[in-house]
Amino acid sequence: MNGKKNKITSVYFGGGSPALMLEELPDILSALRNNFHIHCNIGLELHPKDINNTDLLKLKNWF
Repeated sequence: MNGKKNKITSVYFGGGSPALMLEELPDILSALRNNFHIHCNIGLELHPKDINNTDLLKLKNWF
């Protein structure tokens, strides 16, 4: 890249089963934040049957 962080205007995780990648999500978010200027909402689509209270609390802390 050109040495400066490019701006991202939208981040969305959805389709398929994003709940399957919850353990990898902190690393993905860290890589995005380290390489891009993110000043936007980050969306995550999940089916209610695929998530539990513990994972919801993790998501709250990661975002």
